[in-house]
Amino acid sequence: MYPFVIKSHGLHTKSLSFYSNLIDHCLSLKSLIFSKSTHAQLIKVGFNRHTFLGNRCIDLYSKVGTFSDALQAFDDIANKNTISWNICLRVYVDSGNLEGARNVFEKLPKRDVVSWNSVISGYASNGFFDSALELFRGMQNEGKLKEAMDIVEAMPREPSPVIWASILQGIGADGDLNFTERVAERLIEYDPHSSLPYLVLDRAYEMRGKWESMVRVRKALKESSEKKVIGCSRIGIRNHTFVFKENHIPRYEGKDIYSLLTLLSSEMAIEGSVYDHCESEL
Repeated sequence: MYPFVIKSHGLHTKSLSFYSNLIDHCLSLKSLIFSKSTHAQLIKVGFNRHTFLGNRCIDLYSKVGTFSDALQAFDDIANKNTISWNICLRVYVDSGNLEGARNVFEKLPKRDVVSWNSVISGYASNGFFDSALELFRGMQNEGKLKEAMDIVEAMPREPSPVIWASILQGIGADGDLNFTERVAERLIEYDPHSSLPYLVLDRAYEMRGKWESMVRVRKALKESSEKKVIGCSRIGIRNHTFVFKENHIPRYEGKDIYSLLTLLSSEMAIEGSVYDHCESEL
């Protein structure tokens, strides 16, 4: 059996690479028994406190062990690095304990893109989009716009226009132009009628004296506005169709039409009250 093979090799005389290879073997076997046996040997020789091997033990238990074993392996590490914290963070996220993940995230001595990605993706994957957006904006506030963009593009679900708009507002017109154009294009793709990307690009081009690009964007904004569908209603009366557009009062026969609508509404209300009265008597 594998545990006896470990013992026969005398772990205390072996190198870190040997123990790392043992962990690889445990991962390939996906055996909790062998994983615990290997971990026990590491504890015996004190290597469980080593940062590299300790990180590997957290990862090992997160995949073949238990939540509590992974956390114990994390606690045993003497000098935790960013990788240690990120693996621990992933353990919480994978177990569905988002509150615990958030607590670990807040305690992180140093956050990198992996840290942000773990928590934001965890919230998004579990349907907590408001919390994901809150963290996402926090990432922007720390000046990690490019990293935020990478996270958004790597999300398993298509990000909403709200997220793209949030990134664009974070960049502003005075940010990196290539980055601004990239985000604006994505927002236009997902929300063609939004004026925000055009306005930001217009200002960005104006600040840099790119007049041809500015004219092109303004033309695109005008075309987008013209294509926007305006809410309307149609009423047919004696072979005539009357159209009522949003924020628009017709010039012809306006008073008569609206009087008719008022009458129809009153009759519908009366019919509804009669229907309710009849139902109450049944």
